[in-house]
Amino acid sequence: MRFVAVLLVVGLLVPGLALAGTTGKVAGVVKDKKTGEPVPGANVALVGAGGGVVTGAVTDLKGNYAILNVLPGTYSVKCTFIGYRETVIRNITALADFTTTVDFGIESEAIQLGQALEVVATRPLVQRDQTGSVRFASIEDIKNMPLRGYEAVTALQAGVTDFGGAGLYVRGGRQEEVAYFVDGFSQQDLLTGVSRTSINNNAIDQVNVFVGGFNAEYGRAMSGVVNVVTKEGGKKYSGTFEAITDEATSRGWLKTPSYGYNNFDGALSGPLIPNNDRITFYLSAERRDREDRSPRGGVSAYGLDSTFTYGKEKLMTEGDYNQLKKGVLPRNDAEGWTWQGKLSFKLSNNVNLKVGVLGSRNIWSVYSHHYRYDLSHTPRSRDYSNSGFARLTYTVNSKTFLVLAGNYFMTRRESGDGRYFNNLKAYGRPRGVARLDAEALYYPGDNFATADSLAFDVGSRSEWNAGDEGRPYLRYIKSRSSYITPIKFDITSQVTPHHEMQAGFDVQRHTLRFFDHLRPDLIYRGAYVDASNRGGFADLNAYGYKFDWNANQVVEVNDGADKAKRPILAAFYVQDKIEYQGLVVNAGLRYDYLGAKTETLKNQKLPLGQDAKLDAGDLAGSKAYQKVSPRLGIGFPITDRTLFHANYGKFYQQPNLENLYVGNSYLEYKVPLAGYYYPFGNPNLKPEETTAYEVGFTRQVGSSASLDITVYYKDTKDIVQVEAIPSTPAQFATFVNKDFGTVKGIDVSMVVRRTRRTQANVGYSLMYATGTGSNPESQRNIAWQFQPGATEPPRMLAPLNFDQRHKVTVNVDYRFGDKDGPALGGAHPLANAGINLLFKAGSGFPYTPTYVYNEVTLAATSSRPSGPINSSYSPWTYQLDLKANKDVVAGQNRVSLYVWVINLLDRKNVAARDINARGFETSVYSGTGLPDETRWLSTEDGRKFVEQFGQTGQQKYVVKQNDPRNFGPPRQVRFGMAYSF
Repeated sequence: MRFVAVLLVVGLLVPGLALAGTTGKVAGVVKDKKTGEPVPGANVALVGAGGGVVTGAVTDLKGNYAILNVLPGTYSVKCTFIGYRETVIRNITALADFTTTVDFGIESEAIQLGQALEVVATRPLVQRDQTGSVRFASIEDIKNMPLRGYEAVTALQAGVTDFGGAGLYVRGGRQEEVAYFVDGFSQQDLLTGVSRTSINNNAIDQVNVFVGGFNAEYGRAMSGVVNVVTKEGGKKYSGTFEAITDEATSRGWLKTPSYGYNNFDGALSGPLIPNNDRITFYLSAERRDREDRSPRGGVSAYGLDSTFTYGKEKLMTEGDYNQLKKGVLPRNDAEGWTWQGKLSFKLSNNVNLKVGVLGSRNIWSVYSHHYRYDLSHTPRSRDYSNSGFARLTYTVNSKTFLVLAGNYFMTRRESGDGRYFNNLKAYGRPRGVARLDAEALYYPGDNFATADSLAFDVGSRSEWNAGDEGRPYLRYIKSRSSYITPIKFDITSQVTPHHEMQAGFDVQRHTLRFFDHLRPDLIYRGAYVDASNRGGFADLNAYGYKFDWNANQVVEVNDGADKAKRPILAAFYVQDKIEYQGLVVNAGLRYDYLGAKTETLKNQKLPLGQDAKLDAGDLAGSKAYQKVSPRLGIGFPITDRTLFHANYGKFYQQPNLENLYVGNSYLEYKVPLAGYYYPFGNPNLKPEETTAYEVGFTRQVGSSASLDITVYYKDTKDIVQVEAIPSTPAQFATFVNKDFGTVKGIDVSMVVRRTRRTQANVGYSLMYATGTGSNPESQRNIAWQFQPGATEPPRMLAPLNFDQRHKVTVNVDYRFGDKDGPALGGAHPLANAGINLLFKAGSGFPYTPTYVYNEVTLAATSSRPSGPINSSYSPWTYQLDLKANKDVVAGQNRVSLYVWVINLLDRKNVAARDINARGFETSVYSGTGLPDETRWLSTEDGRKFVEQFGQTGQQKYVVKQNDPRNFGPPRQVRFGMAYSF
């Protein structure tokens, strides 16, 4: 009752947020080792790495204790009581969101002559309060493996599909159905549904990946949650500096190409004032530089002679050609920064304040095979994200604590032509855009012998871009998504020894800005004047942004018909964690609110009314949606070595916010035109829904291994898909809630604790993911070609693009400890050395088989399916990675030297490339199932092509069908050095 009273009072006073889990709990029971009787009044203290007491608790009448609000990390737990020997259990690992059980059996001090007893704990093989599917990874696990970043760690887990670096998909859900949290705050760009935040690898303390059955505190996710907790400063100064490069691999005996991989990062932490741990800091930064950000095994300079020409016209620069010769994709570079800072203030014994920032900046280009001979115009993007938070924790007593917090998050993306980027006037082409080369295989490139001449005066149109014969990338997009929550609130209380209650609020106010120019080449027509005179901006969808003609830049706008969109998202949840004699029940209830806060068409059948103009009478307010989702997880021991768990939950998520909105001026212009395809946002989209079930068991096998098997089933509905809307005077496309699907599968994980220097992790997933659409624009062709009055084609379940039937991961780590291994003259040369092998295998992804046709042409063509949708699968992929290191330790100083090899066996795998909303691409040709051969040249039409264009045309076709992006990464060798103190 006291807990409920406190909750109601605080709920009336402040709005706030249920923070994602950043702390855990240490709990257990203290008993007399000889009699087995509970020991009430015993003091249990949590001791940090520096030897200081962090916090503690006193046992109750039944000997139970619970220490709440424990930061993830490694601790010692000390138990003291008059008349009993002091007992210390070291090497206890606390996990965010979970309970670490530490039981004591204490002995009479008289018998032991006052000597303290120390016990070294081992991490339990079975997490007894686990009621759903979650995978844990600590920094110790991550630093030894041949990978970097929380995304790579997440991709390894059973139930997670890595779609070739294009995104992570959890248990058959779409990419945007995964939520990402860092230090308790969302890092999601709700405009596009993805996270663009990068984190310095050395700043990560713990990564928890929920692939099913997460509690009510986690919302706005239907498939998975990735919760990252970063490090904090301690009582002593410490730091880490690391450098990684592959620049040396092309020299000497290795003869492995360098792909221009360079990474530098550093971290520094400690007390702000020496010898005073009441104010601590943690700072980290990372610099990334990539000549080729995604090396491919199929890169080839085939088809170019030594002068880089066909006839008299140069096709690419010498630098681009030299990159191709050494196996590097030209214009596929990336560079970026990541920064992070955190301050922790211990204001009193009961009050702690944390403030922090996290941000990243990335600039990257994308190699496009269509632009092979027009590489200066390949698309380029720039991402920027930044967030800041303040969190105040007040410990009411040993059983209750409150959290008040505020945060701000912003992410911005800009993408366009690699040569002109955000210089929009440079896109102008009064004489028309260069279409295709003679063979209709590539976009024509610039003739480097003629100099560019840009003239921005509309009256001198003939001079616009004189000398640039290449085709620019015809799309410029700028977006900005941010949200702010001024006050957040969370409360946790151990109301009884068996009930841990949590509750919280979530209120977010978003600001969305979007500028999407579909035809910037028409900008020479002049500035936008009004709806009847759109100048060179007829094909512009924008809100919150406009183009300033005189300044030649996109600027913010906050009023008028196309002002920024400001949706409101809110949530409330309550959660009860019941722990009783081994039984654990997580029961929760969550409420979600989504208000698009904009106007929408009142009548889609007659969108502009009788006057053919968009005015106030044609618009109505958008709907607000409210959803309640129950969550229930149960875990209980069958035997002392076997744990059973079952989970049920309803999960709701707002659609990507970019699918909710459209600029009113563009809507007015485009709705009456049948024209080319472009879908409009729909503010009345309902939240998407998933109902998930899972059952499983975890069993300890012997003394050093555990086996976890989980069976799951998911039912999805109201998933967003594009649809043609019959209307007057012309039909248009918009997004509606109409897709549905089912997912079922089995996840198997096995963990082998380190024994005789070796530890291992094995994962296997079997999944059947079916649905009516893999992304919001899967049915764009149907919507585009739909004829008014026609019957809509039936919707049938088919394998989704990311339906990876089988996935296997095996990670083996062999490591020597201090003063371990063979001795040589009193020294141990292999001490603190180790090798880590990571094997990954997966079945291929589905595609729709067709009869052989010209699949690489850029001219209009059509295909004839030879089988049902997504009924064929690409080949299996296999990859073995390695990381070997040797550490040199001198006191508190440690130097680590290592070699990191990707695709050790240099296997040539077929890549997994997403078929995304705006670029329909696949890694195998649907007529053959091969990544480098269409066999079209052997058909009658292909032979006519060779007769018409000769050997040059045939050679260009062979180069075009051998798209390097169809292949996975080649062997890469990187060397690294890290220094820590």
